Amino acid sequence: MPDGPDALVQAHHHCHRGRGHGVVEQRPDVIGVCVLPVRLKGEMAQLKEAILNGADLRVDEVLAKHADWVEKFAPKYEKIDVSNIDGIIEKEIGLVFMEVLEDAGVYKRTPEGQAVFDRFIQGL
Repeated sequence: MPDGPDALVQAHHHCHRGRGHGVVEQRPDVIGVCVLPVRLKGEMAQLKEAILNGADLRVDEVLAKHADWVEKFAPKYEKIDVSNIDGIIEKEIGLVFMEVLEDAGVYKRTPEGQAVFDRFIQGL
C-alpha cells in the first residue's frame, strides 16, 4: 500500500473561488476522500450563525467569499433553522465536492465526454 495518494484532484475555480481549498485524494483503498482546509471548520460555524441570524454575509470579510454559494443554495430550502442547518451545510458541501469529482473524470459527464469515451471503447 503506498504512503501517499495515487492522484490529487484540484477543483475548478468556480468550486473554490480562488482561495485555499480542499483536495480530493484518490488511493486504491479509499473511494474518495475530501480533505477540507482546517479554516473551513471555523468559517462554516460562523456561516451557520450568520445564516440563522439573517446577517449580510457580504459585509463580513471572512464570510463574503461564501455569499454567492449561500445565495445559490438557500432558496432550495423551505426553511433554514437551527434544527436543519448542520445537515444543509453538510449536504451543500457534499454537492460541491460531487461537482469537483465530476470535473475530475478523465471522460467528463457531458455529451462530448461520452463521445470521446465511446471512441476509446470502439478502439479496444
